Amino acid sequence: MRNHPYVWERILNRKARAVWHNYMLRRQLDNVQEHIAEDFKRDGIALVHFSELFPGSSLFDTLESYGRELWRKDHVQKEIADTERGNVNAKDDLIIHMLGGYSGLMPELVPDNPYLRFNLDERIIAIAGSYLGVAPRFRMFSLHSTALVPEGSRARFSQRWHRDPDDRKIVKVFLYVNDVTDLGTGPFMYVKRSHDGGRWRNLYPQLFPVGSYPPDGAVEKLIPASDMLPCMGKKGTIIFCDTSGLHKGG
Repeated sequence: MRNHPYVWERILNRKARAVWHNYMLRRQLDNVQEHIAEDFKRDGIALVHFSELFPGSSLFDTLESYGRELWRKDHVQKEIADTERGNVNAKDDLIIHMLGGYSGLMPELVPDNPYLRFNLDERIIAIAGSYLGVAPRFRMFSLHSTALVPEGSRARFSQRWHRDPDDRKIVKVFLYVNDVTDLGTGPFMYVKRSHDGGRWRNLYPQLFPVGSYPPDGAVEKLIPASDMLPCMGKKGTIIFCDTSGLHKGG
C-alpha cells in the first residue's frame, strides 16, 4: 500500500510536501529550470547542457579533470583489466565503478568530491523537488564508465528495458563527461511518458521490490519509435529522468 498514490503523497510524504512548499515560498525557479521542470513533468525526462544550467561556472572543467585523474588510478585500471578478462561479477561487468563501491552502494562521501557537489547543488535539488512535489532526499551518487561490448552482443541486465523498483517516483540525474553522439557510444535510452502519470505508466508496471524487465522486443512492438528517446549529447549534457519509467543503458 505504500505506493498507492494517496498513501505515498498524503501520508508517507506529508512532512516532505510541507517542507517543499515552504521552500518554494522563498524562491522561484529561473527560466531554464522552469523549462526543464515542464519537460520533466510531461515526459518523465528532460535534457539540458551544463552551460545552460550553470552559466559561467567552471565546475564542469573540475568534474572532467577529476574524472580523468580517477581513470589513471590503479583500482580503476585493475577493474578495466578484470572487465576485459571477464573476471567480474556477472551483474557488474557492464560498468566500471570509478569511485569505488558497487551497484547499490555509495562511494565514500568526501566533501571535496566535485561530483558530490554537483549532485547537491541547489539548482539540481530545485528541479528534482519540483518534479517530485516533495523535498527530495539524496540517496546515492556514482561515477561510471560503460564497458565496451562486441557489436551485435545480446543486451543484458541494465542494457535491457526495465523499471527501477526503489520508489513510486525516482529522480536520477545523469551527466555525460564524454561525447555521446551516436548509438555506438552507448546512450541512455528512455520511453517518454512511461513515468508516474504518463501514457505508458501501466505498461509492464513496477513490481516491488524487483522492478520490471519486459520480455526482449516487447517494448519495441508496443511503443512508437517517436516515444523511445536515445539521449545523445556532447559532453556536459545533463539528463533528468524518473527511472520508475522504462529505460535502459547503451
